[in-house]
Amino acid sequence: MNNLNYTQKALVDEFICYYAVDGYQMPTELYAKESIERLIHKVDASELYLQILHLLEDRQSSLNYILQEECNFSWTTYDEDWEFYSLLLTAMRDYLLSIKT
Repeated sequence: MNNLNYTQKALVDEFICYYAVDGYQMPTELYAKESIERLIHKVDASELYLQILHLLEDRQSSLNYILQEECNFSWTTYDEDWEFYSLLLTAMRDYLLSIKT
């Protein structure tokens, strides 16, 4: 995890703090909105957008693997877990786009 850039580290921290222990009782859009509102105060919005796109486009990326391992979820391994994870990332991307424009 030492070779991650600042935005990637912020994403990992966000997922560890808010997704590793939560039972997912809220809609993904609410999780996404809250995460983006926290993250945009820490990192560049354009870089955050690119990182989210990368996570969505490359299921087997090293950052997806790190997030999976750190949060103890099999997001990239099992299709049903990937479905929730990709919905969350898509909602994060969409909310970020809505506030950038």
